[in-house]
Order: sequence, then structure tokens, then C-alpha cells
Amino acid sequence: MARLARDRFIAGVTLAYGVAASLWILLSDRLIESFADVSEIAWFATAKGLSFVLVTSALLFLGLRRVPAGEEAPVAPLLDTLIEKLPFKRGWGPRLAYLFALLLSLLVQGICLLLSSSSASLPLFALMLLPVILSAALGGLGPGLLATAVAGVGSEALLIESASDDALSMIRLGSLVIDGVLISALSERLRRVRFRAEADRQMLAVMLASIGDAVVATDRQQRVFFINREAQSLCGLSEESARGRSLDEVFPLRIDPKEDGEGAYSGLWLVPGGGEKIPVQSRTYPIRMEDGREIGQILVARDERLVLETQRLRKQDEMRFERLVKLAPQALCFVAADGRFLYGNDQFHALFGYPDTELSVVGSWWLRAYPDPAYREAAKQAWDEALAYAMQTGTAVGPVEQRIRCADGEDREVEVSAIPIDGGLMTSFYDLTERHRTEKALRESEEHLARAVEASGVGLWEFWPDTNQVHLSESFAAMLGYTLAELQPVSSDTWFALTLPDDAGKAHEIAMSHLSGDLPGVECEVRMRHKDGNLRWVLVRGKVSERMANGHPVRVSGTAIDETEHHLAAERIAELAYCDALTGLPNRLLLRDRVEQAISHGRRQKGHFVMAFLDLDVFKMVNDSLGHSAGDCLLRAVAERLRNFVRAEDTVARLGGDEFVVLFSETTAANAIRLLPQLLEDIASPYAIEGHNLTVSASIGVCEFPNDGTDYDALVRAADTAMYEAKAAGRNTFRFFSAEMNQAATARLELEESLRHALAHGELELHYPAQRNLVTGEVTGYEAQLNWHSPLLGDVPTEHFMPIAEATGLINEIGRWVLREACRQNQQWIEQGVSRVPVAVNLSAMQLRRGEIERDVSTALEEAGLAPELLELEITEALLADASEKTMQQLLSLKEMGIHLVVDDFGAGYSNISDLKRFPVDRIKICPSFVKDLSADPRHRDLAAAIVGAAAALQLDVLAEGVETPEQARELLAIGCQVGQDPTPERVGLST
Repeated sequence: MARLARDRFIAGVTLAYGVAASLWILLSDRLIESFADVSEIAWFATAKGLSFVLVTSALLFLGLRRVPAGEEAPVAPLLDTLIEKLPFKRGWGPRLAYLFALLLSLLVQGICLLLSSSSASLPLFALMLLPVILSAALGGLGPGLLATAVAGVGSEALLIESASDDALSMIRLGSLVIDGVLISALSERLRRVRFRAEADRQMLAVMLASIGDAVVATDRQQRVFFINREAQSLCGLSEESARGRSLDEVFPLRIDPKEDGEGAYSGLWLVPGGGEKIPVQSRTYPIRMEDGREIGQILVARDERLVLETQRLRKQDEMRFERLVKLAPQALCFVAADGRFLYGNDQFHALFGYPDTELSVVGSWWLRAYPDPAYREAAKQAWDEALAYAMQTGTAVGPVEQRIRCADGEDREVEVSAIPIDGGLMTSFYDLTERHRTEKALRESEEHLARAVEASGVGLWEFWPDTNQVHLSESFAAMLGYTLAELQPVSSDTWFALTLPDDAGKAHEIAMSHLSGDLPGVECEVRMRHKDGNLRWVLVRGKVSERMANGHPVRVSGTAIDETEHHLAAERIAELAYCDALTGLPNRLLLRDRVEQAISHGRRQKGHFVMAFLDLDVFKMVNDSLGHSAGDCLLRAVAERLRNFVRAEDTVARLGGDEFVVLFSETTAANAIRLLPQLLEDIASPYAIEGHNLTVSASIGVCEFPNDGTDYDALVRAADTAMYEAKAAGRNTFRFFSAEMNQAATARLELEESLRHALAHGELELHYPAQRNLVTGEVTGYEAQLNWHSPLLGDVPTEHFMPIAEATGLINEIGRWVLREACRQNQQWIEQGVSRVPVAVNLSAMQLRRGEIERDVSTALEEAGLAPELLELEITEALLADASEKTMQQLLSLKEMGIHLVVDDFGAGYSNISDLKRFPVDRIKICPSFVKDLSADPRHRDLAAAIVGAAAALQLDVLAEGVETPEQARELLAIGCQVGQDPTPERVGLST
């Protein structure tokens, strides 16, 4: 309530209090003078004063409590306010109303009894009606009736006490009761009307506040008494500042003629003081009483800014859409739901030639564009169904192909699509006429080409790289003995499944090089499996025939020609030119070619190969005694044994007569020493020739590239010379071209035999150099190093006998013994309490290639009872560099068993740091040569530091091998290496 209303309320309460107090004083004095004796006036005056003070204090308290302040809501009735302030529960409110009526009535009855010395006069009855009026006004029907009952009983008692049976008194008593009942009923009615009006007011306020429009309510003087939040937001005023002001001042509405014009808003504008103009729509509703009198108005206004912005954006979209339709490359037209063509773009008119005016009549399009009645009916039915579906679902329909008659009489094949827009269909027409003509011409051309290809026997193929699909012609399938249906569906996997693996890999590499642009085309000869199981040589040619705009290949096309007959003829010619007619072995010409290839390869790779010149010792006697037929059979049998003895990459040739040459590729003379005795033994085995068991021997001369010659002729001469030396030595033996090689070969054979004897008689032993923490000196592990003390040869260095062990296969047996012995010794130390640290054992590449290392390690651990984490296996850098997938799997299996893997002599040059990421290794050992020159050579120190840093980055441990001096230990600690290995065995390690 505003400040003025508050002041008015206080003034009203003060005036009412003054009038009531004056009346009380005048009437009470007159009552006392009328009914009291002179002796009782003082007592009554005192009682009157006390009651006046109490009543006026209570009324003043309640009146001041009801004075409204600021924007507080209207207060509740006096009694309700009093009850809410009392410390009782909610349910005590009605009870307190009755209690108030009872006490007030009894109080008045007491006053009446005090005044009853006089007769029951009219003022007393009027005084008794006072509690009835107050109780009914404050509490309603119930308290009013209670006060009436008490007043009636009191009045009757006064009548009896005064012994008055006056009829007038009885009439007054009846009037009292009737007035009390009427006053109570009327008060109850007024209370209910007031409560209902208050509820209606609150509900209306909530409804007006919750609607989205702005609402302003005014009285008859156009003064605002209610304004909701939306209206406050629009006009920029709060409810307090708006209440009591005029409507035009709070919500000024104007029609601004400056805004009139095309596309502009021409309605009402709200122009709040100091703010921007806001377009609105408004309506005014009168507020009427039940008798029809208008007591105010309600203004409802809606903000039109969002509507206008939406209309503006829609207009922009429509203009953009019209421009897009006009500039679209397709022929577009808008068709109404009834079939009328309303608008077509320039492309539509250019395609069909019909103006919009001709097509605006319903049905004219169908008559002009579809002259054939049957075709027209079918097309119209399909169109109507598509239209109904599109309008129902809101989705696009099509595309469908139709034949449409143009204005110039030409029929055109078009592809029709439509999408529902604004109650109609936006329809597009794509002209397919030229494409159909081109496709028809292409089909005819392909048919002519296919007939020509079928006649020539050439197979055709096409390959789509993105989908991996392959299309073959019937002639291609027939080339391999299949029908086209038997090979469906065809993909590149089908193609390569019919091709030999080696040729398939080569063809795939060539195809990928062409697709990447490295080769201009595909051309290769492959062997493909015919349906009957035979191989067919096929010459495949092709190139990319279709690419995307960015150059990505889409399709590859090519031909396939059966070259089998040509190859067979070429092979036969080559066989006659390069092969021995009797044995089928390469002849002297092909041998020269193979030797020259081996020489070129050896020069590039700095490799070696061995040539063995073989001559049968008693062949002339067989030929002379049994005839040339038996001699030829013997030569073929020897040739077959030689073929079976050598590897696939080796060459066996017949020079003529009983002379053969065996070319051992990528083999050294040292390795040949192991092969030649077995070769002599195989040749000397008996032959069953024409019913005879023949035994022949051979003398073999051996030479090595490049030590004994660097060209074909020199090598043949050297081998031939050595062969004659073998014959001179008694035949059935072999000799190397140089005396030094003969001595070395003899020494190697003696060493190999001694090594076999050493393994059987316990001449091998293990020494255990310690691995220590360079800071604390604590032993962290041992390495098992193999040593051989021969009674005949003395101490044989490891580097002398280990190559023989690997070449002869003895390394597998020696390796198993080393594993078992190292595990047994380490477990013995643990049980004796000497130490509990890992022991490292070196692995040979041959042990891994044999494929049984997991079983050997598991057996050694089980026999010794040693935990897997107390065993380390050392592998060389060379093994890492040439490791196969099988080797990798074995290393992973060992790692999963709990074995630690160590790379030995890292830095020797066989591998690099990147190799370490591929293998499950735990530690690397720095090559002793780096440690030896650590202080003297800064390059070695830098290399060692780089190895330590790389190992740290890969989270690998590092151990330096061969730490001999404190200075080396300090240098290693300085670069971050904290573990080193002694060069000499630990005393405790001399155990076996």
C-alpha cells in the first residue's frame, strides 16, 4: 500500500478511537448517575476507569498492528491476527474465537449485574447486545450465537432478579435473541463473501502474472493498480512505481506514421520513456460489477518483436530459395497439391519449352507432356501416389524415370524427384536423354569389342580398388577352364587364390606401384592354376582407366593372354641350350652363368661361395666293362644323388664325361669342410645298375671365391687343380686349392673330433664372473662362461671352438648342458646361503632356430628347482638384427615364463636402438671394447653415454662388461651406469 493509503488508515483509526472514547465517557457517566446511589458512584467510577484503560489499550495495540507498511499484503481480520500471534497450535484458532465470545459476554453480564440495582432498562439491554456484535463480527456465526445465548440467559436472570414480569422486558429479551441471531448470520455471510473475494483476487493475480502477455489493470480514473512482470519488463517500471499512475504514463502506446511503408510494421508501438520503440498488439477489456457498472479496464499487450523478426527471416529465406531455384542447374518447378504447375525456373522452360501460363490450368501438363493416353494414365497414377505419400510423410520421393513430350514435339527421358514444400511439391527433372544415348552406344561398342576379344582369345578384366571387386570376361574364365558363373563373385582374393603365391606377391607389388603413380601401367607374367590342376602362364597387362578429380584411381582395366605354349617352347629351347641332355643338370654354359651371378652377388655383399670339382674315380672301368648304357645309368644316378644332397640355392652341373661341379652359394671353405665328407660318403654308396651293385668313389677339388679366384675360368682351374691333388692323395677324398687351406681343414677336423670327445668326457666347465653394483660393490648376479680344458690341446679359447660347435650342431647339446649346469650351481649357492642373485647364460642363434629352447629352459629350471626370475638369457645383437617371427615368439614365451632377457655386447654394430623396442628385453650389456677405452677415447665415452641414455628412455637396465679399474667404474657412474661385470671369474664361481 502506498504512503498515502497508510496515512489515511492511521487518521481513520485515530478519529474512530476519539469518537468511541467520547461516547463511552458520556454514556458511562449518565448510566452511573441513573442507576447508582451517591455512595456507590466512586466505586463505579473506579471500575469504569479500569475497564476503559484495559479495553482501550487492547484496541490501540490491535489498531497499530494493523497499520500497513510499504507493499505488505492486506492483513487478516483482527481476531485472526491476534490468534496467529498467540503461542497455540494452528487448531486453536476457532476455539479461541468461542472463548473470546464467552469471556466478553460474561464480562458484560458482570457489568450488568453490577448495574442491576436499577431496573432492567433499555441501556442495559443495549449493553448486552455489544458482545454479540463483537463476537459475530470477529468470529462469525458460531461465536455470535454463543454470545447471543449467554446474553439471553443473562437478561432472563436480570428479569427474575428484578422480579419484573413486565411484558416490555420480555419483548426486549426476545428482541435481543432475534437481533443476536440475525447479526451472527449476517456476519457469517459477510465473512464468506470476503474470503471468496480474497481467493478470487489471489487466483486472478496468479493467472495474470503467469500469462506470457503484458497485463495492466486500471480503475475508473485510468490509474494503474496492477501490472504483471511482462508489462513491467516492457515499460521498464516496477509494480510499486507504476501503481497509482495513469495508464498513458505507464504504458504509452503510439501509432508512428514514420514506420509505415512497404515491408514495415504499421501497428501500435510501445514508447516507454527513454527506451526503444517496441511493436505490440493490444486489446482492452472492461472490468464490470454485477450490475454492469464499469469500474476499470484491463489492457493486454503482446510483444511483436519476435514475430516481426521471424517474418523478416522467413522473407529472406524465401528470397534465397527463389534465387537458388532460379540458379539451380536442374530443371525445377513448383507443383500445387491439385496438380497445377505454378512456377518453373529457366532450366525447366529450356528443357521442355512450356511457359507457366500454359501449365497453370489443372490437367494441362498431363495432356501436353504425356500424349499417349495409356502412358499418361500410368504416369498420373504413379504421380498421385507419390504426391500422397510425400504430403503424408513429409519425405522426398523418387527418382523415377519418365518419358515426357516437349513443346517442340521431341520426347525426352528424364529422372523425376520431388519433395513437399508449403503444401505443394518442388519437383526436379534431370535430363537422361543424352546419357541413355551414350550408354546405348557404349553397350553396342562393348558388344562389338567383346565379340572381337572372344574371337582373339584375349581375356579382359576390370578391378575396382575401393570395393576390391573384379570383373572377368568369359574368355578369361575359359582360359583357366572355368565358366564365369563358377568364379562368381570375383574379387582380388579370388584372383590371387588362383595365382601361385610367389607370382601373386610380385603382381601385387606391381599393381600397387601403378596405383600410386610409380609405374605407367601393369605388366607381369604370372602362373595361374587351371581347373585341371595344371599351371598356365598368363601375361597380364592393364592401367587405370578411371580416376576421381583428385587423381584417386577408381577402376583399372586390362587384358590377359595365355602364354603357356610360348613358355613351354622357350623352356624346351633353354633346356636344350643350357641343360645336359643325359642327366638334365645344367651344362657348362649354364654353370658359367650361375657362377658369374654368384661372383656379382659376392662382390656386392662381400660374400663367399665354394666350387667343388668332382671326378668319378672308376667310371672308365664301368664304361668299358658294362657298356655305355650302364655308364649312362650310373651318371644319371650320381646326378640324382648330387641333386638330393645340395640345397635349393646351390647348383649341380655336369661338365662332360664323369666330371661334375657343385656350386655351394654363400658358403665359406670352413663350412664346406663339414659338407664334403658326407658328400663323399653319399657318392660311395652302392648303385643298382642293370642288375649290378656298383660302387664308385670321387675325388673332389675345392676352391673358394674370392680367395682362390675372382672369375669363372680362374675358379674352374683352381678347383680342377685341387681335384687332381685329391686323386694323387689316393682318391675318395677332397683337397683345397692352397696348402694353407688344407692345413686349416685338417686342424678343423681334429678340433671338431676333440670337441665331441670333450662333451662326452666332461672336459667342459663353467666360470662365473661377478656382476656388481659400482657404488656399493654388492654382487647383483653372475654370468656363466664356458671354458674347455683339453688334455691334448690345453686351454682352447672360446672363439676357436664355438664356431665349430655351431657349424656341426654340437651347440645344441652343449647349450643344454650349460643351462642345466648353471641352474644347478645357482640353486646350490642359494641352498648354501652363499647368494640369491640371477645367473646369466648365453644363447646361440642356432638354439633359437631349432625351436626347442622353451622346453630346454623349462627342463633345466625344473631339474634344479630354480625360480625363473633367477635365470637370465643373453642374446647377441646379430640375432636381434636377423630375428624371424618364430624367434620373436620364442623370446616372448621365455619372457612370459619369468626369464630375464639381456642383449650381450651391445654397440658392436649389428643393431640399433630402434631394434630394442621390438623385443621384450630387460637389460643391455655395453660392449667391453667401449669400457676398455672409456677414459682414453672420448668417442667411446660418448657412445657409452648414448647407450645408457637410450636404455633409460626405453626403461631398460644397463650393465658394463669388462670393468677392470676404479677409474673405469667412476667414468661409468658419471654417465649413469651403476652395474659392471668383472673380467675374471668370482672365486665362488669355480665350481665345475
